[in-house]
Amino acid sequence: SKAKSIERNGQTLLDLVNQLMELASIESGHQKVNYFQGDINLLLKYLTDTFQALANSKKIQLLFYSSEKEIILDFDKEKTQRIFSNLISNALKFTPEHGQIEIQTCIKNQQLEITFKDSGKGISEKEIKHIFDRFYQGTQRQNTGIQGSGIGLTLVKELVELLNGHLVVESEEENGTVF
Repeated sequence: SKAKSIERNGQTLLDLVNQLMELASIESGHQKVNYFQGDINLLLKYLTDTFQALANSKKIQLLFYSSEKEIILDFDKEKTQRIFSNLISNALKFTPEHGQIEIQTCIKNQQLEITFKDSGKGISEKEIKHIFDRFYQGTQRQNTGIQGSGIGLTLVKELVELLNGHLVVESEEENGTVF
């Protein structure tokens, strides 16, 4: 119905405005980090579970693994959730039916490493250097009609760096992507 379409478009616009405001806040140095000590595996497993119904509806297998039973550390719950939601949403957009998305956590050199691996179409070498640019939308997105703002990965990168982390992406066309 038209009312639902208007409501959905309004929510999409509100989300975009909120992400732009969050980016501006980070860039101006006003974004605060609110650390909380806990088991980050519990949060990431919970977040994975919240996307399970969407993954099932798209016939995508969504899996969470960890090399550790628990990983206790200080982290910002809200920012971790925002990073996770953006990366998993992208993986779900670009992974075809009967594909797979794996989220893994481990400790390497006394640092947490979270890996998002999908069996999607992948990103060309030419485009991979631009995916963190604000408003960038690759040709795959344009050719498939998948809608997006081009803000999500820019925000993810800024949030990861705000948390003193590093964001790395590896991809090969037709062989998926790993963040």
